[in-house]
Amino acid sequence: MTIAYNRIQSKMRQAAGVSLSWNLTPTQAAYAMSTAVINGIDGPMGPGKSYASATAYAIHAKRNLDAVGIDVLHVYVLRDTLENLKKSPIPTIEKAYGSLFELRNQSKEGYIYTNPLIHLEFIGLADGGDLSKLQGPEVGLIHLEECCPIADVRRYNAGIAEEVFNIALVRCTRQENIIPRLQCSTNPGDEDHWYYRRIVEPPDGSDPETPLITKRRFYMDPANPADMIYLKDISKQAAMVAWKGEPAMYKRMVEGEWAQVYRGKKVAVSFNKARHVSPRTLHPVAGFPAFRWWDGWGEPRCVLGQQFPSGQCQIYKVIRDHTDIRACSEKVKIELQHPRWKSVYIPEWRDIGDATMTRHDQSDRSQSSAKVVEDSFGGTFEPGVATWETGLKLAILTAFRASTSDGEPCILITPEEKPLIAAFEGRWHYPTMADGQIKPGSKPVKSEDSHEADAVANGVSRMQPWAPYKRNVADTRRAKVQQKKRAASYSLPRVAYG
Repeated sequence: MTIAYNRIQSKMRQAAGVSLSWNLTPTQAAYAMSTAVINGIDGPMGPGKSYASATAYAIHAKRNLDAVGIDVLHVYVLRDTLENLKKSPIPTIEKAYGSLFELRNQSKEGYIYTNPLIHLEFIGLADGGDLSKLQGPEVGLIHLEECCPIADVRRYNAGIAEEVFNIALVRCTRQENIIPRLQCSTNPGDEDHWYYRRIVEPPDGSDPETPLITKRRFYMDPANPADMIYLKDISKQAAMVAWKGEPAMYKRMVEGEWAQVYRGKKVAVSFNKARHVSPRTLHPVAGFPAFRWWDGWGEPRCVLGQQFPSGQCQIYKVIRDHTDIRACSEKVKIELQHPRWKSVYIPEWRDIGDATMTRHDQSDRSQSSAKVVEDSFGGTFEPGVATWETGLKLAILTAFRASTSDGEPCILITPEEKPLIAAFEGRWHYPTMADGQIKPGSKPVKSEDSHEADAVANGVSRMQPWAPYKRNVADTRRAKVQQKKRAASYSLPRVAYG
């Protein structure tokens, strides 16, 4: 330890006469000098987001030196892998600090010999990077590099999880007598990514309940020449050529816009966001039947909504669970205790879901996912159509293509359900072959994004919003009784909705 300490002191004496000078754009300078606790910088590929982030280390260290007299600023720099950290931002830090920067410990650690000393630790999350380091009390700055994944995570980078952002925010504020800073730099990603929800969408400033946690977002605007002085023309044109055939990636990397990038061919080809997503929040309306559409295979989902006399099905909420159907049912019960449901009269509920939910549990022949739903809510579970090509696929395409009796879309989704909207925009997709074509006979890929879309497909396969009040079920005694009950409910006084 004495040898290491003496070496650091020697390095700092050698660096004492070296001055730092950076020519930053107005946006870069504002970001690097920001006194907010949370700082984010995003924009297209290449204008200097990582460079501005690197300069912020010394600026923040000097701020703490002047305010509280620290000797060392501990900085953690996180990215998906250590290999990607070696690509950026480590070379950028070398560029910003020159001989003042020393990389050590197989690129896992570094020093910037300024006053105060800056000690860097580089953590590759996918390489088993030790997140427990974030529990240390001494870190004063945490830098999350490339928060958003680029397109297919199997080929590029996987981004940074929201959980890491949450932990980093808590940890960088734990050290006593240190001004904290959490900074995030990234290219644009999907609009349902946590960076967009937490950094881009909310206004700058702070929540009245947490006034000390301030946030500022900085955007490197490709339309502003002052922001693009470090983006070479040849680099810009190379990006234009590289992403010319991929509109969403072109928007992200060249135009700096947030856009969805999908793998494979979308299933709901007749879905139109402008038509099928409400411009305002949708709420339950008294006097009309409601539905619970289920997907119970793998990760259960429940889609809550109502059907109106025109046949239109409005979707209000998706309940998600990562364990089992019982846990999902409990979450649904909690949701239905909310005043938006408790304050309105719902004459009837229909539970419709994946036909596989009727299969008995291997360990208990008396139990199935459908039975759990029936026991939880007291109704009769209706299985969706079991076939794909002539059943669920046709139902979902027809539901989005058709109009109600008054010309409105048959499916209308509240704008808050962004994961469901993204699924219909393309995350619910078919696998494709090397030539980009769908393999004949393929079914949609099972993924985290497909479950709620499957629930909707099962729901509309039975409810048929394009043909109101008709049910595609066997003509059984039970079905007839349910039809009579539903017919009686439609005679209730109508109230305004929409």
